[in-house]
Amino acid sequence: AKSAKRIITATADARLVALDADSGNLCSDFGSGGVIDLSVNMGTIRPHALMQTSAPLIAGELIVIGSSIMDNGYNHGNPSGVIRVYDVITGRLVWNFDPQNPDNTQPIAADQNYPQDTPVAWATLSADVKNGLVYVPFGNASPDETGTRRNPDSNTEQFRDALVALDLKTGALRWKFQTSNNDLWDRDNPSQPSLLDLGKDGNRQPAVVLPTKVGNIFVLNRLTGEPIVPVDQVSVRTDGGVEGERFAPTQPVSRLNFIPPVLTEKSMWGVTPFDQMACRIAYNTLRYDGNPWTPATESSSLIYPGNIGVFNWGSVAVDPDRQLLIAAPVRLAYVYNLIKRPAQAQEKRLFTHEGKPYWNENFDGDYAIRISRFASSLGIPCTAPPWGTMAGVDLTTGKTQWMRRVGTTKNLKTSFMQGRFPVGFPMGMVAHGGPMVTAGGLAFHGATADNFFRAYDVNNGEVLWEHELPAGGQSIPSTYTGNDGKQYVVIAAGGHGSLGTTLGDSVIAFRVD
Repeated sequence: AKSAKRIITATADARLVALDADSGNLCSDFGSGGVIDLSVNMGTIRPHALMQTSAPLIAGELIVIGSSIMDNGYNHGNPSGVIRVYDVITGRLVWNFDPQNPDNTQPIAADQNYPQDTPVAWATLSADVKNGLVYVPFGNASPDETGTRRNPDSNTEQFRDALVALDLKTGALRWKFQTSNNDLWDRDNPSQPSLLDLGKDGNRQPAVVLPTKVGNIFVLNRLTGEPIVPVDQVSVRTDGGVEGERFAPTQPVSRLNFIPPVLTEKSMWGVTPFDQMACRIAYNTLRYDGNPWTPATESSSLIYPGNIGVFNWGSVAVDPDRQLLIAAPVRLAYVYNLIKRPAQAQEKRLFTHEGKPYWNENFDGDYAIRISRFASSLGIPCTAPPWGTMAGVDLTTGKTQWMRRVGTTKNLKTSFMQGRFPVGFPMGMVAHGGPMVTAGGLAFHGATADNFFRAYDVNNGEVLWEHELPAGGQSIPSTYTGNDGKQYVVIAAGGHGSLGTTLGDSVIAFRVD
């Protein structure tokens, strides 16, 4: 049926779907019976290679959507990272932005395919409808951890790990800002850009805020891409790594950042003297340059922060009235190990199992990449807690006003005991998901590994309320006003497989009194 009110969603198997908001039926006037096949014009697609991991962006009468691919599955032949824009009523393709052909945004012909192996934008996009701009946080292009076959002069390299502003009506490039130089660490931009007008009355700038895996928080003028908070290019080592590797001599560092402190042998940690000593021994076997840009090696390297990042898809929350930023940075180190692929076994699985996704195998490439958490035999990080914190930043000064540990050890899944840890020690736990702020001065966050949903005072980080969820709240809360005029906060509690939290299928709402 034709639908006046509709819900636009995307599926894991790369379909764009329009549903009638009142009935849940497909909107017959959209696409082909309510569905658009996003694999069209993508060429040959291998199993698990193309998916949707973020909600489509609705900007006026347009739907803007990127895509996600199987990172490091194959060295080449990966689906395009094209940004496509559709009419929200009919599903007609309005324009497309292909990183390999950025000057041609006219809709692709039905018998053509987008070029493969370009950067993708799997994170949530943002738009400034008033100024007619859409903000695309592009990530890396596979393979993420080796660049021996990259062409530094290609358009692909110009858009790798770049925040890109496109004209909402035409798709024309307005500006771009690269958040990483020649990314060799899987430092794709995972977070939704946040928009606000920054500064005092009469002297405000339109700003876009982008957190990154390294821990940078870039604050840019959203009309021009020029930094509002200064960005320095810091020198890094360019030696070592595998044969033929090319390293960027500098990396961008925002003066507003949560880059974790340098690790040392003495800073290794453990719950007992034995696992602490094991961590110290392991530390001395790894290459580590004392910064986030240590190259991956065949003999193993310590990458801190690792590819989970200081910030990931949960992004940050901004309070435009108080000019505050609420962030939940994570500190975890990882070990990267490059494995030379035998010439005669280019499609042999080296460490994944048949029937399972082939993350990081990098078939047909020079090297596979094994990534593991830097942890003791007990599965506990070798880096000292806190591993997760909450912070409040005054965006007018760029200064961190407060920082507190978030989450406890309760409900933690461990390798040294059955069941889940019963006691909640306030260590500061890893969180996978983001905060939300309200006009009333509350920050809600439910992404920690202990299954608790909490409300914080945005002014000082004090925990004002908490509730144990039936499953992990690895999501971003939302808020709305009910028919009774009351404010509610709602969170999806589905759990998270790799974080090991309790799995479930609950959506729970709480009234804010």
